[in-house]
Amino acid sequence: IYHIFIKAELTSIENISLSPDTIHFVELSCSNCRENPSSSGAISIDPNEQVQIGRGTFHFVSKCQLCRREINVSVLSPSHGVAYSSENSGEWFKFLSFDCRGCKITAYLPTRCDWIATTPSGKRFEINWDGNDWVDYDDEAEQSLEVMDINCKIENNSS
Repeated sequence: IYHIFIKAELTSIENISLSPDTIHFVELSCSNCRENPSSSGAISIDPNEQVQIGRGTFHFVSKCQLCRREINVSVLSPSHGVAYSSENSGEWFKFLSFDCRGCKITAYLPTRCDWIATTPSGKRFEINWDGNDWVDYDDEAEQSLEVMDINCKIENNSS
């Protein structure tokens, strides 16, 4: 099980969350030969894109380009609805977990995913990242909005 933690600095933002239909972008390596089967995997949580193999259901299925071993990834925790709030600003927060079979997640690419920022008044903004930062202006509240230095870390919990 791979847990993804995020950390960012929020200014005038109540929380940030992934769009319900976002696609997760990860970098993978084969756990058999250690090769990267592709530069990144695009993992959709759309039920129509799940693959049934035996008794398992997976969100991403591929084969290693080198050793041809099958790679399967499932999203364990729903990422939509989980928000990184201003209370967590600057702190690591676990927001997503993956079950990986035949591979390891070596990187999660948060700025390639679709995010939404919510202000204290409830107004929502689509985040278009500039590097690891996002800045906008709320005309109604007359204040600058910032999500700065979004980062992630990955922890492997094999138990």
